[in-house]
Amino acid sequence: MLFPCINTGGLSLFDITSITTTTATTIKAPVCSLQWDSIGTTVAGDARGVAGITSNRLNAPRDIFLDSSNTLFIADYGNNRVQKWLLGAATGTTVAGKKNGVAGRNSDQLSGPTGIVVDPSSNIDVVDSRNHRVQSWLSGAAAGTTIAGKGGSGRRLDQFVFPSSIALDDKSGTIYISDSFNHRVMKYTPGAINGVVVAGGKRAGTATNQLWLPSGIYYDSTSNSVVIANTGANNIVRWPIGANAWTLLAGDKNGKAGSSSTLLRNPLDVTFDNMGNMYVADRNNNRIQFFNAGGTIGRTIAGGNNRANAAPSSLNLPSAVILDDQGHLYARGHADKIATRYRPGACENCGAMTHKRKDCVERPRRLGARFTGTDFAPDEYIQPDINLSWDGKRDRWNGVDINWHQQKIHDEHQRLAEAKKILKAKKLDEEAMAEEQAINETTPNESTDPLVTVAAKPIEHDDKNKSTKKTKIDSDDDEEDEEYKYTDSMDMPGQHVDSKQRISVRNLRIREDTAKYLLNLDAESAYYDPKSRSMRDNPFTGTNKDPSQVPYLGDNFVRYSGEAKDFAKSQIFAWEASDKGVNIHTQADPTKLELLNKEFHEKKNQFIKTVEKQLIERYGGEEYLNSIPRELVVEAQTEQYVEYNRFGKVIKGDQRATIKSKYVEDVYENEHTSVWGSYWKNHRWGYACCHSLLRQSYCTGTIIEDKEIEFQIDEKSDDINEDKPKSLVELHREKLNKKKLQPKSSSTDDDQNSITKKLDKKKVQEAARKIEERDRQAEDIVNVDERKRKYNSLKSDINEHKEPTEEELEAYRLKKHRHDDPMAQFMLNS
Repeated sequence: MLFPCINTGGLSLFDITSITTTTATTIKAPVCSLQWDSIGTTVAGDARGVAGITSNRLNAPRDIFLDSSNTLFIADYGNNRVQKWLLGAATGTTVAGKKNGVAGRNSDQLSGPTGIVVDPSSNIDVVDSRNHRVQSWLSGAAAGTTIAGKGGSGRRLDQFVFPSSIALDDKSGTIYISDSFNHRVMKYTPGAINGVVVAGGKRAGTATNQLWLPSGIYYDSTSNSVVIANTGANNIVRWPIGANAWTLLAGDKNGKAGSSSTLLRNPLDVTFDNMGNMYVADRNNNRIQFFNAGGTIGRTIAGGNNRANAAPSSLNLPSAVILDDQGHLYARGHADKIATRYRPGACENCGAMTHKRKDCVERPRRLGARFTGTDFAPDEYIQPDINLSWDGKRDRWNGVDINWHQQKIHDEHQRLAEAKKILKAKKLDEEAMAEEQAINETTPNESTDPLVTVAAKPIEHDDKNKSTKKTKIDSDDDEEDEEYKYTDSMDMPGQHVDSKQRISVRNLRIREDTAKYLLNLDAESAYYDPKSRSMRDNPFTGTNKDPSQVPYLGDNFVRYSGEAKDFAKSQIFAWEASDKGVNIHTQADPTKLELLNKEFHEKKNQFIKTVEKQLIERYGGEEYLNSIPRELVVEAQTEQYVEYNRFGKVIKGDQRATIKSKYVEDVYENEHTSVWGSYWKNHRWGYACCHSLLRQSYCTGTIIEDKEIEFQIDEKSDDINEDKPKSLVELHREKLNKKKLQPKSSSTDDDQNSITKKLDKKKVQEAARKIEERDRQAEDIVNVDERKRKYNSLKSDINEHKEPTEEELEAYRLKKHRHDDPMAQFMLNS
């Protein structure tokens, strides 16, 4: 269909004329014969040519655009707005500018729009001519933004002087604007402030490097060029991007005007169809000219009858022309309207007017349509005389639209998707029914307590299908004769894995620097399987080689180290999920797999706990689950390590954990376990861990007694340097010297003897007997069967926990630490 935009007498009529097209293609010659109806149809605006500002009228429209859904966008020049008009609608809607037609320079106003283009996202770019700018209106927006011409009126690269038309490169988003009164064409890339001159720019003229009031432009992506309606020069030229001159396509090279088939008079717009044919809106000749691809002789296909009025067969100053998606198609297989009653002269058999009964190809009816008055066949579509050649008449693809095939594929895929949805819904219903049936079978009727049951796997009712599928897999068809299947053609791990499918993977040779079996030639080393080329164990076991230095540690090292186990578990979970109908890809959807795995195990643990709870509620026995562990039965023994000295004092293991902070006062230095200043004695600070009074000294690990280290202060010396304390080395040497002068018996032995002398032997023996009694009681409790044990047998007889006396500690020391000494019993009895 051909849509010329016309303006009667420069006043306010806008007619969009719909002219059907037919196309014929030949094999030998690419020239096509196209024909249009001579009568047009008004699809927007008033058919009588009456201007107005209402939604059903237009006022001096200048440009039109047709999107993929056959929706018209009209640059309503006189009303300062852009109208959106659906084909077949009686009214339009304003999508840019003010609905009331008020002109202005604000972002929500337009002033004389002359060009329009719509991108695939339904965003509208409008040439705001009298405001010397290009506005972009997003889909549904109430205001636009300036994307070109931000500098106002002028000759700079960011300025225009009454621009008239716009073209869009859909791939790159680049726009081309005809700057009419600057006699140039500008190129603007997305986001650019300044444009680039791609054509003209050297004042008005008819030379090959000049333009004269360029109006309509068309971007040809195949040749990367712009085709320009050079209005002032009365011709159509092609200007390649980056070139310095144009080439003539139609009209006179020197700018001569005329109404012949080779001349034009002030053309305003130009467009092309898919076959390279050109259509020109010849404004002052009131016609639309058609030029075959590569031809210079035009043919009038609309208007041109020397009348400029609102008649359906006339055009008045057409300013734009576009084609819809059927503009280049030859209507093959077209069915005309179907009659509702028999028409005289029609076929008596089927009721069609285009043939007689003897020429009817339909099966002879028992009673023809003439007598029944029903089931009339449509009239055949009579193809026009398109002068096809011998080969063209026999071309099976002649006149076929590729969109038919695409639509057929789309419909087929849509039907498959709907069928899959139905099957999935049916499967879910079956699973729900099976789960409900399993719950009803396992839940007793008399009990009101809910029981948690595992959902049964859906029962396969298609046993016949199963058997046929199995036989198909096990059959030796021609398609499955191939012995090997490569891993590239297999499904990814964790997705569409069928355990019943026979898959044999060809073992391609693994080219290694050193073969695994050559790493250790000892016959007793790790076994190497030549069939699978695998060596599970470490071949360097027993060679005393550092594991970090050997090149290979066996396949099991890779298989059972790091996160390999977790990955293997996830893969097994994916396989199990695939068997149950949930397809998860371990590599494409790792996050989804991890979440499903986590959710599954949480529900599984919750299910186990619920079952355990129900079993306890039904059969009892919760006290056995909450009983004290066996290791805590005898005097509350634990695995906590505590170290005592021989006198019963805690040396290590029972200290409360010290909370350390990030501040300097909590930093332990030189292996101390306390900070400086935690100990005070004799008006001096020290460390509480070792009672050292020396600042920044190393911790000795034991508490230093006062009698071991004494500071000798020389009171006679007044020098400050002589008052420094002695070092640990000097103190150690003095200690050794003292030991040499003293007898062999140490002070610690004297202290021990003094402590031993003070102990009461009777109390020690009594404490030892109590320890033996407690050991016998504990042994009896351990040997008694749990079911026969008394209720309070574990209760301690000691009501008060007192600190042990020296006699009790001595008895414990003699019984515990000297049990292998044959004289230990004698020591207790003496």
